[in-house]
Amino acid sequence: MPTLDDYEYQFGDIASSVKLNKINAVYPQPIWDVVRVTGLDMPPFRQIVHEIDGQHGADVFARYLGPRTIIVDGVLYALADEIDEQIDQMKDSLFDTINFESQNFYFKHPGIAQRYCAGKAVGFTADVDTGRRTGRCVYQLRILCEDPLTYIQNPLIEIGNGPAEPLINDGNVDTGIKVVFRNGTLSGTTTIRDDTNDVELTFSATATASDRIEVDTRKRRIQKNNNDITGSVIDANWWLNKSKGGAQDIIVTWTGDASVDVLHWSGWW
Repeated sequence: MPTLDDYEYQFGDIASSVKLNKINAVYPQPIWDVVRVTGLDMPPFRQIVHEIDGQHGADVFARYLGPRTIIVDGVLYALADEIDEQIDQMKDSLFDTINFESQNFYFKHPGIAQRYCAGKAVGFTADVDTGRRTGRCVYQLRILCEDPLTYIQNPLIEIGNGPAEPLINDGNVDTGIKVVFRNGTLSGTTTIRDDTNDVELTFSATATASDRIEVDTRKRRIQKNNNDITGSVIDANWWLNKSKGGAQDIIVTWTGDASVDVLHWSGWW
């Protein structure tokens, strides 16, 4: 995860990821200047409108958010014979060519901690115009986020077998959690319980020391070594969410000597 200064941005965590609006960059170092970022405010609501016969108006359903679109407009400043090299590096960084999964778009604004949202690049333009001769190239990066929320990742917690552990969400929206079983054995029935809101998830799976089992409550899935085993769920009166506005206690009980890590986030609309 990069560490950004105010008004810096970065899409992706790989070695070739480009920092945008880099504060301490000095020309003739390449400078990916940012002129405007749109889409970091409220994502759009999904709307269903049902007009009613015989009267004015309609029933409007707008409970859930649609995907978030982020557009970064800016200017690349570099030596004229380096601009295409910089553009190639940017294009190379836009895709996860191994897993083809979403990448994180990180941003830091004054007065708040660094946040991110996860999305996929859906467009990058860098037109060839007269500015290229003087080391100036206008660009636009477009990112589409399946998950419209923005997050702060809280510190990972290694949890014990049985005792309650408080999880924090300082944001304004409920978020999921991830529970990871690793580096040890697992057998029989495993229970993950939100002791504050009386929510419990129970599943049955086995693991050896070389296996990794990940429970993702936001995506409502359980994976073993990246293969889906969600069918191992015995009972779920609801998939656990991390409630907004403070702490809640989570309790994990399992049979075996696996280490258990809990990842949790603060989330915002």
